[in-house]
Amino acid sequence: SKAFVVTVQDIKDGVVRYHHDDSDTTKDFIVFRIFDGKHSIRHKFPINILPKDDSPPFLVNNVGFELLEGASILIEKDMLLATDMDSSDDHILYNITRPPTAGELVKRYSSESPGVPVLTFLQRDLFRGLIYYRHFGEEIFQDSFEFVLSDSHQPPNYSDKHVVVILITSVKDQLPKEVSGSTRHLIVKENVVTRIGRNQLHFTDTESPHSQLLIQDAGKLILVDTAKTLEKDPLIPSLNAFTQEAVTHLKVAYMPPIHDIGPNPMYVQFEFSVSDEDGGKLTGLLFNITVMPVDDQTPKIFTSPVRTEEGASSLITGENIDISDVDTKEEDLRIILKSRPLHGNLELRGVILPEGGSFNLEDLRALKVRYQHDDSESYEDVIVFTVTDGNNEANGVLGV
Repeated sequence: SKAFVVTVQDIKDGVVRYHHDDSDTTKDFIVFRIFDGKHSIRHKFPINILPKDDSPPFLVNNVGFELLEGASILIEKDMLLATDMDSSDDHILYNITRPPTAGELVKRYSSESPGVPVLTFLQRDLFRGLIYYRHFGEEIFQDSFEFVLSDSHQPPNYSDKHVVVILITSVKDQLPKEVSGSTRHLIVKENVVTRIGRNQLHFTDTESPHSQLLIQDAGKLILVDTAKTLEKDPLIPSLNAFTQEAVTHLKVAYMPPIHDIGPNPMYVQFEFSVSDEDGGKLTGLLFNITVMPVDDQTPKIFTSPVRTEEGASSLITGENIDISDVDTKEEDLRIILKSRPLHGNLELRGVILPEGGSFNLEDLRALKVRYQHDDSESYEDVIVFTVTDGNNEANGVLGV
């Protein structure tokens, strides 16, 4: 039992004490029964307990909040709120131990004010609507800050660490951008279907995945399977639009013209646009392709017999030897004497041309090549020659 007996003298001597149990109570009482040996009364003795500030503040509300990219939001008490059992809630201090990285906490005294960055603030500031979180506007869509609570006691009582999570909703304010190093230029051989990769065409958008970055009006391009060998095929349909992802995975290629382009490089330019899923669009962009000729065609030879009198000579002109080569310039074609005529000579600028000697089409047009008969009793002769473009050869025979 908790009951015990004390005397008035014990109280006078100061040996009777009340000892508090250190709980967060502010009132208590003791019930005395006072008696003189014959009569007694019951008395309730009240005790007021002065609070001892030994408890840290603790959180009541910590609700992660959301805002638009680049915006600011007022932090209200239904989002962030603390209390303290043994001190004023107004004076609870928020100590920021890890500030946000994609934005900042600011104290604003008016809605028009940009505010002053803070690393500490009182709960009273929250109640007065002075504390805001401001997003910097960069393409970072989650942020947080860490803090501990403390009271006004000296030394302060500190809480454990707490984290507030902030979610940022993306705002469509970015257009697709071309990645540095993208050349927008492709060099291809006329007989090779060539893939377009990120070195030639690379756009990015921090707010759209590559699978939704659309490239349109792209000229004569085709969609290819990365596993197949590429060959020119006129039946393959051309692309009007494709994604950056398709370029990244080498599924877009340029197919040169089906027919030979001739001896000179061909320059192709097409205009295209790049758009994202939210309607952001870049227009008027140019892509250049240089198609290089490939000397893979043999010269074609057409001859018409030369007529002359016995012992006389006759000019050999372009009407006697006509040569065409779709992928070689005329000045690069050479006519080489393979076998000398049996009954005469072939002369270039008045000098007998030996076997292996050569001339060109310009010599024929300038009337510098002639056949000289040896005055023998012969009625026919042949000139055997080879035409070369440097890579390919064709043999011909000119009748006399």
